[in-house]
Amino acid sequence: MHPCTAIKPMRSRAGSRLLLGHYDEAAVIRAAEEALADAGGQVSCGFVFVSPHWLPQINDILDSIRVHGHVPILGERSAPV
Repeated sequence: MHPCTAIKPMRSRAGSRLLLGHYDEAAVIRAAEEALADAGGQVSCGFVFVSPHWLPQINDILDSIRVHGHVPILGERSAPV
């Protein structure tokens, strides 16, 4: 048997959420948990795009996603002000 055939193929899955309006910590937590479920309960990385009016809470947002979405590596990008 070839060594590569013994390795189980990785299943690629993804989840995403769009939150509109003002920052709401509970909504961010819910979105992180739902996206985690969509991804099959295990993720390797995440990307967060935020509008400028959410920037004052960016640390809370990223922490909530890391903890509740179980995201070990998280990238963030915001729109220019």
